[in-house]
Amino acid sequence: KSPQEQAQLRAFISSNPLFKECDSNQMGEMIDAFYRVNGTAGVPVLGETSDHFYVVESGECDVFTNRQRGQHLTPGSCFGELALMMGGSPATAVVPTGNASLWVLDRNTFSNIMKTTGQSKRQVYVDFLSRIPQLQGHLTHEDFGKLADVMEEEEHSDGQYIIRQGELGEKFYIILEGGAA
Repeated sequence: KSPQEQAQLRAFISSNPLFKECDSNQMGEMIDAFYRVNGTAGVPVLGETSDHFYVVESGECDVFTNRQRGQHLTPGSCFGELALMMGGSPATAVVPTGNASLWVLDRNTFSNIMKTTGQSKRQVYVDFLSRIPQLQGHLTHEDFGKLADVMEEEEHSDGQYIIRQGELGEKFYIILEGGAA
């Protein structure tokens, strides 16, 4: 994929609930895993069985439920979320109205990326937390694991305020990369 295609795909999927919680590493791996397929007018791309998630890159598609046309999909539209999460038989069919280009991600790849990046991130957090002198000797390895499980990563830009002196703090921050002043 070209850098422009990667950026476009990132823009298309970043607001989708399945990808909203992905960190930049997971998002990059997901984008790398998408592959392109071409759809033909009248031939379903999502039909009787599916375990794929689709993003319309170009062209348009119609969604049919019980053979009744419903939603009309345009570039940037996504479909197949339930198929990606659970696999099996979708309740709808998605049919291109003309030639269409779609990005596709399969369920196994999605699951593997979420599992492997989640496990490696958890281990990084556990390792990091266990090296904090104030926590050493007070928490067990299991406690560090529990802390790692509830940690949420945030990214901040240069010059962006995270917290100001004197404000009531509602979060506990640990800087994993970069610095703060």
